[in-house]
Amino acid sequence: MALHLNHQMMMLHHFKLTLKHEKNIEKAFIQVIPLLPKIFQKKLHHISMDLKQGHKIDHVLIKYKKIFHPLVIQTLSLLNNHLYYDVIIEQTIKHVVLVQKSKELKRKSTRYPMILSFFIFIVFLGFVLFLLPFIKQMYVNFNVEPSGLMRTIEIMRIWIYTYFPIIMFILACVMIGFTFLYMNQTIRRGMFMFMYKKLRVFKRFHLAFLTRLFTYMQLMLLEKKPIFDVFIELEKRFKYTVFERDLKTLIIQLEEGQSLSEMIKISPIFNSVISNLFQHAQSNEQIQEITTVLSQYYYEELSMRNHQFYAMLEPILISILSVFVGLIAFMIYEPLLSIYEGL
Repeated sequence: MALHLNHQMMMLHHFKLTLKHEKNIEKAFIQVIPLLPKIFQKKLHHISMDLKQGHKIDHVLIKYKKIFHPLVIQTLSLLNNHLYYDVIIEQTIKHVVLVQKSKELKRKSTRYPMILSFFIFIVFLGFVLFLLPFIKQMYVNFNVEPSGLMRTIEIMRIWIYTYFPIIMFILACVMIGFTFLYMNQTIRRGMFMFMYKKLRVFKRFHLAFLTRLFTYMQLMLLEKKPIFDVFIELEKRFKYTVFERDLKTLIIQLEEGQSLSEMIKISPIFNSVISNLFQHAQSNEQIQEITTVLSQYYYEELSMRNHQFYAMLEPILISILSVFVGLIAFMIYEPLLSIYEGL
């Protein structure tokens, strides 16, 4: 169970105020813990005990990472240098606010589609269990030959009932095979790149990655970390994802002495807009400014696509429901017409 984003923002605000007086990050976090909801006090008590025993806050938070948002964990693990803690915390709060707005949009936009989906399921269930047998009985009572649509539905029903175990076995094999392939990181990356590059899908997934990537870079560069250390940390943050291999390649190229702009230009996970911006980046300050712009830009683009996706979701479900209800109405009307013609 994760701590609500509102509580995490409150925690960050208090943490910022506490750090002005208490320069030890672990002691400051211990003072903030009692302000958090009591429902988490058991786990928070364990965090407090680990910190009092001398464990570093970044190691402790990774142990209890399900409580906090990844951005908050990232921020608290960067606060060893107290020169820029206020800027880092402020930037984190800003991004957590954006994340919260995105979650609120998702919650509001999926409420009615979920109700519609449930209604579609109820209508389908009622049709299969009650209406379809009634229509079949009407044909029998009036001694009328069933229509082509009814015969087709009946053949499909018999075929599914007869071969149901085989169908389920085939579906299970397909799911197991797909899961096995998906667990292989190389195959998973190849599938993603094919879908993204060739079929132009998974755009939202890639935008979410770029938003997180440049947000993390922005926070780490505020700490004046060398760019090589930044990519080492990024590779850890995106471990076991489809982007891990590309980040490892960037690290190897950095070790070989290649410039950041050249690496980004040939990397498949970045585009021409990003490579053009990094061409003139010579210092960490310039890179930090670019990552700030890019994190905001990609967040806004991701937010726009989320709005478009959720705006389309409800009309699509309404259209499906309309077609389904229209089909049911036609199937009710057709036997009546056939019976009338047979009289």
